[in-house]
Amino acid sequence: MPSLTVLQLIKVKIVLILMVALNLSQLQAQAPFGVWSYGISGSLDNFFRTLKDPNRFNIDPNFNFGLTDAEYIAQRKLADKPYFPGKTIGLMLDYKIGPRLNFESGLNFVQGGSKVEVSKFTNFPLVQEFGIENYSETVVSKFSILEVPLVIRHRIGIANKLDLSRRKTGSSLTNMYRHFFFSYGIGLGVPVNGSNFYNGIEYRDISGNMGISALGGIGFHMNTRSPFFINIRANARATLLGYYEYAPVKSFYHSVGAQVKLGYRLAYEVEEETINKPTDCASFVNAPNVSSRPKLVFGMKYGAQSNFVMGSSASDPLIGFKGIVPASEAEIETAIGEMQPIFTPHVGLHFEYLFHPHFSLGFSPSYSQRGFKSYHTYFLNDGRTLKTRQRAYVDYIDIPVRLLFYQSPKFFVHSGPILSIRASERLYDYYQVYDGLINFPNDNLNYSDKITLKRYFGDPVDGFTAGWEIGGGTHVDEAFSVSAQLSMYEGIFQRGSGRPQIWNTTLSISAYYFFIKK
Repeated sequence: MPSLTVLQLIKVKIVLILMVALNLSQLQAQAPFGVWSYGISGSLDNFFRTLKDPNRFNIDPNFNFGLTDAEYIAQRKLADKPYFPGKTIGLMLDYKIGPRLNFESGLNFVQGGSKVEVSKFTNFPLVQEFGIENYSETVVSKFSILEVPLVIRHRIGIANKLDLSRRKTGSSLTNMYRHFFFSYGIGLGVPVNGSNFYNGIEYRDISGNMGISALGGIGFHMNTRSPFFINIRANARATLLGYYEYAPVKSFYHSVGAQVKLGYRLAYEVEEETINKPTDCASFVNAPNVSSRPKLVFGMKYGAQSNFVMGSSASDPLIGFKGIVPASEAEIETAIGEMQPIFTPHVGLHFEYLFHPHFSLGFSPSYSQRGFKSYHTYFLNDGRTLKTRQRAYVDYIDIPVRLLFYQSPKFFVHSGPILSIRASERLYDYYQVYDGLINFPNDNLNYSDKITLKRYFGDPVDGFTAGWEIGGGTHVDEAFSVSAQLSMYEGIFQRGSGRPQIWNTTLSISAYYFFIKK
């Protein structure tokens, strides 16, 4: 296997030496007692990439591009555009080294890529590789990695210098230990590209390797009076060692974005740092919890959910061919595509009755939106290519009844049935027609309309559906709690032979604010 270049090793060594030197300068002779925290993190990033020709060998001639590596790179520079939104989600571990330093690690799933404007290519075989039907569109070329970050968070200035509440008392979200910080470190990752990894040109038959990225950021950290904290930062990454180091053309993905971390601090004693301000919340042993609330409480519920599409019709390639299209099913040679989940909100009321030290009954009537989106491409026997897109929304009034179990005063699990009443529905239908690289006339190129699901599918949406949910959550304080739940529902359409078999399973996060009379 080829060895790493001297320049790459030098860059990695310089980063590691600088990190060690800066951190040793911050440590005291007797390090304070460390604190473990854990949580989740997520970010949205704008990815761009740089290409490098290692002058190893030309691109595989089996592709018949007629291009050298350098000529291929020139073509990609014409067509490549930044990719947004790149996404990172993962589990976080945090260890407090000293008054100013924290060590952050965990496991992240990172998805980035580049966008390719196919019409920018001047090499026709490259156009064919990305699809003639995509000539006037932008094709996404994704990559995915599993990454272990090794990051130092360095506090800037004095903690609690910024008083968000501007008063001596407040809620758990205003009386906070808070400070600005900057962070720096590296990420060790391996590629895990699957079926969504479109670009098989540079990486075909090439095994991936561990890559190294430099990570940096600047942000704001807030510990609430409860064990929970939030960490917001602007972050950046720069790839030092590519994830396909031995590819004929090497790609280095870089990004800038915004990251949010939500975490839970394990109980600890604070002796190394004394903060005398009333807003100090380093100790949370006696934080308020559900046991201090009245037996009957009332509040608001709000949140968001991802609506996954289930059922036999969800994999039917003809599901996108039921609207107004300038072709018949007999003309289809090949059909590809899929139905995908959509992200929607929910909002409502919440009532809860604590009838036992460990059990309560919850009732949460709310407005909820579910549905799906559909992307399909049909290759017709007369040479045309037809693309269809549908986005469907069904609005419901959900009435969940939950039994909540409190193993401890702060944490709970819940489960129970849901009755859903349909309030409204709508479907956005769209298609485009192509003939090679030449579009059809304008009156036949685009079509879009807002219609009902019954008009599109020919079958009515069920007015009443039932479901079941299971989840868990925690009380941040006596007036605020959060939960996550998995909800499974009956089919969107009424049952019957020949009717579409489509139903939603949702994964949602909800927040609850209780109106508690003092």
